[in-house]
Amino acid sequence: MLAGEVDFGIVPRDARWSGGAMQRVAISARAEARIAALSGTAASALEFLRDAQEIPSGVAEFDAAYRILVVPQKIGHVTVEAATAEKILHWPNDAAGLHSLLAWRDPFGFHCQARLTAQPDWTTVAYFLSVAELLSARMPASSFAPERQGVVDRLVGRFLSS
Repeated sequence: MLAGEVDFGIVPRDARWSGGAMQRVAISARAEARIAALSGTAASALEFLRDAQEIPSGVAEFDAAYRILVVPQKIGHVTVEAATAEKILHWPNDAAGLHSLLAWRDPFGFHCQARLTAQPDWTTVAYFLSVAELLSARMPASSFAPERQGVVDRLVGRFLSS
């Protein structure tokens, strides 16, 4: 249900995610068509890198640590509320600390990953799941066109469904 075009991402505001991987992409229409024939997911990711715009959460500390990227034509509302931003920033004292969070949507689903400072215990897992549920509850309906699946997407989809 949450799968769709690549149209949303939360990335840490650090050198790795502010530079290389998130730079604007300029490729020819011919190259884009070739990529789409192999993988609609890759083509969607390239479109995301080209069209995504940053929107603030309204929580200064969160906005200093993370970038919320959306494709405005596909996601029209704020996807990270202030309460969710605060929850991401302030993990319980008895949980493993959060180093960084990464979240995105693609044709395979809505993904949320946490890099932790220690091995997670049940408190950490439960807290992380509550954060992921808050993020997923704000995701709008998907806008994925199945005809955009390329050869690679069908192979990966078959692998994931078995």
